[in-house]
Amino acid sequence: MTKSLRYLVALLLVVCFVCQAMAKDAPETILKRLPQTLAGCERGEARDYGDPRLGWSIAYNSGGVVITVYAYDQGHAHVADGITDQTIRDCFTMARKDIQIAAAKGIYSDVEDRTEGQETHDGVEMLYARYRLTFAQGKVAGVRAASEIHIFGARDQIIKIRVTAALREEERLANVMGEFLPALVKAIQNP
Repeated sequence: MTKSLRYLVALLLVVCFVCQAMAKDAPETILKRLPQTLAGCERGEARDYGDPRLGWSIAYNSGGVVITVYAYDQGHAHVADGITDQTIRDCFTMARKDIQIAAAKGIYSDVEDRTEGQETHDGVEMLYARYRLTFAQGKVAGVRAASEIHIFGARDQIIKIRVTAALREEERLANVMGEFLPALVKAIQNP
């Protein structure tokens, strides 16, 4: 093999390795790597939303505290870590609107917007909003609940966490999330 051909092969190999290293993980891959138990919460099955832009979700449960973790990219090639990316801010705004849309459709009633802001868990900034609401349909109709949304960017994906617990479990919800969010961040960042 000539010197120039060896150089070309070596260059192609480097390019392949760099491209492979830069390829982002699929939402399914990120979520399926999460542990079966995370901060005392038991994992359920992963759910595919049928469109790569909508990604996947996985549920965790801890004695009445239901946590759903979503990973998706809305078709964006890159989503920055943390909360600086406008995509993250837009998704947070939409997630907040989704609560109001659900109330307008009669899924929830008596929606009370409690707090919103930024918080940091294990070095990762995320946006959050907390609500109280009443379920208006199904087996849980009439149950007053505490609900939370947390959103941040990680591994080129939008990570959204929806949390719900009966209002009587609000203290438990706070304790569970105090452990769950840092554990989730670590699990996503260190697969």
